Amino acid sequence: MARMFSSVLPSGESAARHFVPRGQPSRGAITAHRLGLIDRVTFTSFKHLIEIRNLFAHSLSSGLTFESPAVLAKMRELSVPDVSGAPEVQELWMKSPRQRFMFAVQNLFFTLEYIADCIKPLTPLEVPVWKVTHGKPKSAV
Repeated sequence: MARMFSSVLPSGESAARHFVPRGQPSRGAITAHRLGLIDRVTFTSFKHLIEIRNLFAHSLSSGLTFESPAVLAKMRELSVPDVSGAPEVQELWMKSPRQRFMFAVQNLFFTLEYIADCIKPLTPLEVPVWKVTHGKPKSAV
C-alpha cells in the first residue's frame, strides 16, 4: 500500500508514511479507496484480510484456525479472481481455507503492485499569483 502512495505522491516515500501509518493498514486502504486508487472490491478484500489477521492476532491462545466459523465467514467475503480456466490453480487454492487466504493475500499484493506500476506521480499545478496593489487585484503572471 505504501508503494502505491509513494508512486502517486510527488514527494514519494516520505509522504506515503502519512497515508499508511505503521500498524494501521486499514487507514491506508480507506484513504486509497477514497482517492480512487483502489476500487470497492479491492478495498473490501483488503478490509476482510485485515479482519482475519486481527482475529488471529487477538485470539492466538484460543485455538482459532482457518476452519473456525468466524474465520470462514470472513473468508467467504473475500474476492479472488476467476481461476476456473486454470484447474491446477483452482485445485491448489480450493485445497484448504488457509490456501484460499494465502491466494487472496497474493492476489491483493499483485493488484496493489500493478496499480503502483500504472500510476504516475501527481505534478503540482501552477496557479496564478495575485498581488493587491492600491486595493485592486492584479495578476503577477
